[in-house]
Amino acid sequence: MSYKSPKWNNGSAPPLSAENMQALTDAVQEHEEALATMCNPNLLDNWYFGNPVNQRGQTSYTGSGYTVDRWKTGEGVTATVANGALDISYSTPGWNLVEPLDNMLVPGVTYTLSCIYKASVNSIRLVVAWGDSQFFYNEASPISDDWALAQITGTIPANATISFNQVVIQSLGSSAGDFSLKAVKLELGSQQTLAHQENGVWVLNEIPNYGEQLRRCQRYFQVIQQYSSYPAAIDANGNLLASIVPPVEMRIRPVFSRANISNNIIDAYFATGGHTGVATIPAVSGSPGFVNLNFKSIPGKTDMGAIARFVDRAFLSADL
Repeated sequence: MSYKSPKWNNGSAPPLSAENMQALTDAVQEHEEALATMCNPNLLDNWYFGNPVNQRGQTSYTGSGYTVDRWKTGEGVTATVANGALDISYSTPGWNLVEPLDNMLVPGVTYTLSCIYKASVNSIRLVVAWGDSQFFYNEASPISDDWALAQITGTIPANATISFNQVVIQSLGSSAGDFSLKAVKLELGSQQTLAHQENGVWVLNEIPNYGEQLRRCQRYFQVIQQYSSYPAAIDANGNLLASIVPPVEMRIRPVFSRANISNNIIDAYFATGGHTGVATIPAVSGSPGFVNLNFKSIPGKTDMGAIARFVDRAFLSADL
């Protein structure tokens, strides 16, 4: 008796052919791979140090203060952008790298903080802080010469009093040393979705859009580029008022500072001809989305329009 292939009632061949089974298997595998690399939104700004937003423009920062945008260090620390990472060198262990969170954290909610790191001398600790003494952290992430993943998950108490928010990457031990960071993530929930392993190597699940990260950072810090020009007016007292509309509305009305000390901050070009240099630090008025820089009185100039051209770079800061 010869074999007869089964037929459906309509006389057509059954759909479960070898080709269809292979296509179904491929589709299932593709969805499994997609699920393995799905990721939650990252609540941190400027979290990928392979290509960080660095509006201050330095490759190395030493001492207390901001480094690449939104991240700051303390005394005895040097942060260097190099080799697709942020390298942290320190003379003594301590609170080495911090991002303030602008009261982002919510009581009663579970968060996971993770990072891809190298630490060849001392282990590191991850900290999520939401008040003067309230925080959760891991005891230690091991020393590793290869890229490794560290993480900590915790729930902020429902009755927590939140006076400030920040995440911290902190060195442990008693000696000087260094560590490197490739990426850091703070996300909702109890699972990290920063990276996954392929053949024993940690691979990031996503690379952020640089333009979007720049926009987020400019809410806190913006650069007035050298030779930038802005319309200005001179009031009845001879004060020069330059008006700037930031490309992104800032968190609060910003503070003005100079990138370099030079004789003049701006050159003022007058509608009636000629120009003069202005060296004084301006008073800042206006709003987060419309900034007025009020420079000193200019003798002999009243009620005239002008153009204010910056001699060197300057900064508008609304950092926390």
